[in-house]
Amino acid sequence: MLVINRVPTKTRTEFLKFADEEFSGDDGRGDYGMALKCIWDFFKGQNRNDKLDHIEDRMIVLESTLSQVISDESNDKDDDSKQTMLDGSKIE
Repeated sequence: MLVINRVPTKTRTEFLKFADEEFSGDDGRGDYGMALKCIWDFFKGQNRNDKLDHIEDRMIVLESTLSQVISDESNDKDDDSKQTMLDGSKIE
């Protein structure tokens, strides 16, 4: 048995209505346990999605940074492929 105290009246009324409408049993009363599980699963999913969004944002930044580093290295390699003579001229 789960007893939850100190729930605001409006919240309690909305929860009971939700349970009665979405999870009504044979007796016409809501299955409060399943209503609570539904809300809890939704909450966990929302938090997971927020975390995934944050990870995705970080990956986009990392991808952009990596692309820039690769581009810079490519440009450096082009310059390195030329040999510099003592007079400063470059030959390939």
